[in-house]
Amino acid sequence: MGGVVSGILIVSAVIAVGYFAARLKILGPEVQGALTRTAFYITNPALLFTVVAGSDIRAALGTDAPLALLSAAIVGLLYCLLSFLFFRRPVAETAVGAMASSYANANNIGIPVSLYAVGTAQHVAPVLLVQLLVMAPFYLTVLGLASGSKISWRKVLLQPFGNPMIIASGLGGTRPPAEADRHACRRCGTHGAAGVRPVPGGQGAAAEG
Repeated sequence: MGGVVSGILIVSAVIAVGYFAARLKILGPEVQGALTRTAFYITNPALLFTVVAGSDIRAALGTDAPLALLSAAIVGLLYCLLSFLFFRRPVAETAVGAMASSYANANNIGIPVSLYAVGTAQHVAPVLLVQLLVMAPFYLTVLGLASGSKISWRKVLLQPFGNPMIIASGLGGTRPPAEADRHACRRCGTHGAAGVRPVPGGQGAAAEG
């Protein structure tokens, strides 16, 4: 329990540093966008690569991914039920509400909290994969159908695979030979360490999901 509290306090301190750096305009207004893109396209994928390559991701996918999907489905359906019974919102707004209620901030907060609190981000990767490969295409399809837009199924199915986190997870899961694996992990680990540094604007360890 102490490790969890300590991890949360550490991450909260990192977020506070980023927040006050932005409020005091220490680095200038253009830096926030640059750090956001750096976190999304470089440091977080590098961190996730090292996590997947250095852990038994297949075992985690076998347990964590189904649980993540089940919990997200239950919460999303619960919101849809409440929307139908009480809120009386249109389909598109209900879909947005269900998406907001069932998504976990596994990237921005999940990775650093998991690293500091339990010492590994192994269990974050399956949650991210479920959100990007299953939930995002599903909700985008619902929103497209609700708005009457023409849906490109090819674009819906291929869009997740352009995400740097998905690419990094896939490369990490290929498990290169031992020497190449250690070399790649050392190099990516250097970049990945930056993925848990403060980003001005209060976005904490990572600024984009």
